Amino acid sequence: MKKRYVLLAGMCIIGMLAVGCGSKGTTAEVTPTPTPTIEVSGKGNVVEMEQSTGIDKTKITKVMGTKTATSAEVVITNNTGLEISCFYTRPSGEEDWSDDYIQDKFTLLAGEQALFYYDPAAKDENGVSITKYDLKVSYTDEEESDCLFRNLTLSDIEELKLKMEDGIPFVTYTSLSTKQEVSTLEDAKARMGRTDEEDEDSSEDEDSSEDELSEEDSSDSDTDTTEENNSSSDSQDSSDTDDSFDSGESDPATDDSGSDMRTVAEGTIGQTVDALNSACGGANSVEYDTDAESGSQIGYYYYDGFTVSTIEQDGQEVVTGVW
Repeated sequence: MKKRYVLLAGMCIIGMLAVGCGSKGTTAEVTPTPTPTIEVSGKGNVVEMEQSTGIDKTKITKVMGTKTATSAEVVITNNTGLEISCFYTRPSGEEDWSDDYIQDKFTLLAGEQALFYYDPAAKDENGVSITKYDLKVSYTDEEESDCLFRNLTLSDIEELKLKMEDGIPFVTYTSLSTKQEVSTLEDAKARMGRTDEEDEDSSEDEDSSEDELSEEDSSDSDTDTTEENNSSSDSQDSSDTDDSFDSGESDPATDDSGSDMRTVAEGTIGQTVDALNSACGGANSVEYDTDAESGSQIGYYYYDGFTVSTIEQDGQEVVTGVW
């Protein structure tokens, strides 16, 4: 019996040693925790940066239109140098303008911004989706004529800058689709019959005219001038008469009052367009529109460096402003 106990105890000890050795000699396999791979898309970051214009719209307090769940918005920046009092839109190519979006709620000072809300799913009277718009602004200075900005794809614009250069209204913006800066200045010049070559030719003609006049003045002061020079001087003196000025043939550089052509045009405000043509000659181009409030026909006469506006009154076309 004692031997049996001893044998059992020995077997237990051997079993315990076997288990312990087995645990010590066995290598446990540990599955490492995978480190998550974070992929950074360089292209995505670039696009995000390009789409950020830096405009804090929360600080823009002046609003035109109504914000809805489906409306789109455009930031309108007034860089015309004048104070805007009214803002209108219409589908490009149509005659009728919308109601004024400002409605005496505020004015947009030079350099100020406003948020304009519009319906991107709007359709015209024929049920066709509107893709391009014309804009029109009026100024607090009633002597300044309305300005038109044409053929604008608002859905491709986040910030629209309204500008003016030498009497030509145009806009600049960064295209959301191409990320390129866009300017409508050249299109506006072409529509108004104004080109860079014409502006340069006009400038050269003025310089040439001034040089010739300077030479003539010099010959008049020379005591040893010839009869031919005296005749030229007499011809120059006769060109400064009131009759020449009334006929519209006066040279701005020789006008006794020192007035340039724009000043001459301003002198016809309140008179008929015939007086304008008589004083300044024919315009480079003429464009007509319809006043949204009165329904009267408005004319825009585009000259070099300035624009003359007219309106139909009692069957006559009357000059209303020069800008």
